Amino acid sequence: IVLELLTGMLLPYDQRAYWATVVGINMASDAPGVGGWIRDLLTDGRGEIGIVTLVRFYFLHVCVLPIMLILLVVAHLGSLQKTGSAGPPGGSPPDPQQTFFPLQAFRDLVVSALGTLLLFVIAALSTDELGEPASRTVEGFTPYPDWYFLAHFQLLRVLPSGWQQVATVYVPGGLCAALFLLPFLDRGAERHPRRRPVLTGAGVLVVLIGVVLWLGGYRDMVAHQDDPGIPSVADADPLARGKALYEQYECYTCHMIDGDGIEYGPDLTRVARRVRADYFGPFLRNPQSLVSESEMPPFEGTEQELAEIIAYLRSLK
Repeated sequence: IVLELLTGMLLPYDQRAYWATVVGINMASDAPGVGGWIRDLLTDGRGEIGIVTLVRFYFLHVCVLPIMLILLVVAHLGSLQKTGSAGPPGGSPPDPQQTFFPLQAFRDLVVSALGTLLLFVIAALSTDELGEPASRTVEGFTPYPDWYFLAHFQLLRVLPSGWQQVATVYVPGGLCAALFLLPFLDRGAERHPRRRPVLTGAGVLVVLIGVVLWLGGYRDMVAHQDDPGIPSVADADPLARGKALYEQYECYTCHMIDGDGIEYGPDLTRVARRVRADYFGPFLRNPQSLVSESEMPPFEGTEQELAEIIAYLRSLK
């Protein structure tokens, strides 16, 4: 389901979809050992998001992942046929002689039909519209993640520097592994939540943490939406515009400044003390020409924008 959400997020191919996918691919590339391979598979082999990435995400979203979900449902139904239903928590188990067809199959069909109908109603009533076409150079856009990733992105923001892989790999991977292994590790016959305090308490704690993180992410999203955007030349000096451009291009998804951001690339706190002033321009325009192993994409903004971002970086002393 998470992969369906991630691959479907890019398909509108507007500004919001583009920058949210940039963050998602950066997070996926943190996976130990296979991160670079995943990034190259999802992009054009160079980490760039364009038509190649869009086609690959579309193919995964409408072909590969649905087939995988169908196979998982078939495997689940086969296991249910073999072991039988456990019945409701705290209630008596169903008759072991009761077959899946026709009663249980009819119930599943009704629930699936209601779920599909609900999706149609939500789509029909939705007022969400496409934004500006995806571009790295459009001014005045403040990116923020879709609602279902707010808690995860907020976790990235609250963890200290150097803990990026904890949020991008170990926490979601650990939760998925725990859910997968739970039926094999907990073999007790008791199923009522009140008689399983440890597991129930752990589940409630995880949900509460997720809700708190989601609320924090929602608050930040609303703050971003209320942000007036990049000030014009008449409203601000180059230094202020450079800072606004740094946020618009979402540089904080790869760099940290004074503990704010995500440490995917170098920490830019006091970067002007470590880097010569004449180094910023050539590196931003063509990072690989100076650092061959750099994964940073070239800056594609105007010369004025480049000068304003450099002015901001040179102020970090």
